Amino acid sequence: MSFLLRRTRGPRVALVTFANGVYKGIEEKLVASVRRFNRDIDIFAFHDTAEIGCRSHAESPYAFKPYAVDFVRQKGYDIVIWCDSCLRAVRSLAPFVDEIAAKGVYLQKDGWMCGEWANDRAIQYFNVTRDQAMQIETIYAQCMGFDFRTKMAYDFLSLWIGAEQAGVFRGAWKNVNNSESDDSRVRGHRHDQTCSELIAHHLRIVKGTIIVSADPTQVRYFTTWNNP
Repeated sequence: MSFLLRRTRGPRVALVTFANGVYKGIEEKLVASVRRFNRDIDIFAFHDTAEIGCRSHAESPYAFKPYAVDFVRQKGYDIVIWCDSCLRAVRSLAPFVDEIAAKGVYLQKDGWMCGEWANDRAIQYFNVTRDQAMQIETIYAQCMGFDFRTKMAYDFLSLWIGAEQAGVFRGAWKNVNNSESDDSRVRGHRHDQTCSELIAHHLRIVKGTIIVSADPTQVRYFTTWNNP
């Protein structure tokens, strides 16, 4: 499903989300909130992985994220914003679009370390050691921004899809019975997010500040559904 609006001059900007199963329908409030403040942003909401040509969530957790972004990119959009369907916009995203353009790829800082949430397959695939991964900051993957007028965004997306195709998104949320690693520091695996963190490290992407928060005193652009 897409929601296309008349645009003003400037880059073509789109926001994309995905919601299926028990989550289908919660994206409607995201769409409504974005449209309330941003009449010049087109919105794409997908509900089936067949729409975007990727494996199911069960086969490859969160594969729909890079494929949804790529689907919209191929529609000719310059800047693509990924949002989890649980988010709600609280103001105009125009300054955020400027931040994406300034960085090429906008990833938010988080408070963990990648090595805690990366299985052995992931760190081997990205050719880093566990100790190196323990020095890589995690990201808050609910919202990400890409400016496809930059090589950085193209490179990131290519590596992201490549990791998914190689099976690196697969893994368990918790490292029960050492399913993800024998290293006691490993808590589990975070699929698309883990790969994003390792790609960002490889490309030396400077992370931005948090733009999503459930704390009303810290909200910049989005809040989560349980804090409307």
